[in-house]
Amino acid sequence: MKISVITPTFNRANTLPRALETVLTQTCQPFEHLITDNLSTDGTTAVVENYARRAPYRVLHLREQDTGVANAMNKGIARASGDAIYILNDDDAIADAHVFRLLSACMEQTAADLVYGDVFWLNPDTGAKTLRRHNQVNKMTLAHKGMNQPAMLHRRSVYQRCGVYDESYRIAGDHEWLLRAFLKHDVPATYLRYPMAVCSLGGLSNAEKWRQRASEERHRAMATWFSAQEVARSRAYRQIFRKLPFGTQLFHLFQPLKLRIRSVCPAGPGFRPDLAAMLGF
Repeated sequence: MKISVITPTFNRANTLPRALETVLTQTCQPFEHLITDNLSTDGTTAVVENYARRAPYRVLHLREQDTGVANAMNKGIARASGDAIYILNDDDAIADAHVFRLLSACMEQTAADLVYGDVFWLNPDTGAKTLRRHNQVNKMTLAHKGMNQPAMLHRRSVYQRCGVYDESYRIAGDHEWLLRAFLKHDVPATYLRYPMAVCSLGGLSNAEKWRQRASEERHRAMATWFSAQEVARSRAYRQIFRKLPFGTQLFHLFQPLKLRIRSVCPAGPGFRPDLAAMLGF
């Protein structure tokens, strides 16, 4: 499967090399890497030029002003020519050298439009990592928070079906897109129990100075795709039922939860059903 990697960036010459190195070391290397650069004024151009000289695949450096991350991602999607799209933030990293191989094989074998896994949250001050699993994604959990962008591989055709990112969202455009894809277009997805990326705390979506706006945008997305009653039920699910043994199964009796998602684990050259995830664990 030909993977197009897209990396939006702006003045991150200090963190961008780490992200690029983790693409370069993939055992299943990408078809191309599009770096959408919002006219960075630091050493970003030199970083990209050095990377392009070493990469055995096409590296396209798009240096032009954008109106935000959603606009930058959309520019990359418009120029991408691979079968699948992987979006890597300029301060994040791919978890290990096998991620692209696993994601692409899983997408092909499960015929999913979207494959996603888990992430490590990295505290850049201490170096400590915390694993965040995405094994309980359903209609109620998705109301408040989606999967981290670098944990996902998108089939390129899914953007033709669902549309690209809504550029009126400065921070939560990826969350709104997931709600639209699952709730309106019923995209088939696969959860693969495997850490896909290392995401740095302090990025745009979780930095303190942007936290209020991020919260406002997530609430706007919720109000677009959920009724007020569903929003209230989602809070009860997250605060109470989700924490109870078999609480998910109980809650599903009066509020449908399931999305079109199957769960698998790596097993040799293929994958096996992830029974724990199916039960909400």
